Amino acid sequence: MVSFNFPRFRRPDFYNYHCEIFDSERWSWRRAEDILLPHGEMFDNNQSVYASGLIYWLTTEDNVLAFNHEQETYHTFPLPELVCKNCEYSCKQLVEYEGKLGFICKTPEGHIHLWGVLDRKHPRWKLIKEVNIDLPAKEVSFPSPAGFYNADIALLKAFRKMIFYKLQDSSYNEIELLDGLCFAADVFPFRSDLEPVNLRGR
Repeated sequence: MVSFNFPRFRRPDFYNYHCEIFDSERWSWRRAEDILLPHGEMFDNNQSVYASGLIYWLTTEDNVLAFNHEQETYHTFPLPELVCKNCEYSCKQLVEYEGKLGFICKTPEGHIHLWGVLDRKHPRWKLIKEVNIDLPAKEVSFPSPAGFYNADIALLKAFRKMIFYKLQDSSYNEIELLDGLCFAADVFPFRSDLEPVNLRGR
């Protein structure tokens, strides 16, 4: 487990993120080297993604920070050139796709692009899929990509509902959100049939 605290200005041109790593054998936190990002660049509000043995975060400048928790090293690389700092592409977020790092966004035409990094040591993006989401506007308001449930099913967030969209035949299933919720702020997958999870607590 890795924890970052809000950045401090210890160097004039950089944000310093205080970094701690949880050691499950000792059951305690220990301090690691600070994470440095250029002044004006911070972590995006989206969740981190764990893929291919690294932890990834998206930054506010359309870069990806890759953190190796075993070696306690990190490096950054940009999003695909087509979408990097292009405000016409929206809903940008990192995802895990088939065990590797992926990136999804909404195109100006309203399609979903799925990009993937095939080699973590030499990160270069490759466009894997372009999905034309065909949903009736009267039934689904403000759809945006949230990830992929599996290789054939896209997961979408919409007003007051989540949508499982099947790519092969453009069919979909809706799940209504709880009363009072307009949008799902954070969506993260877990396999409850394979991993025991107690969401209610003790």
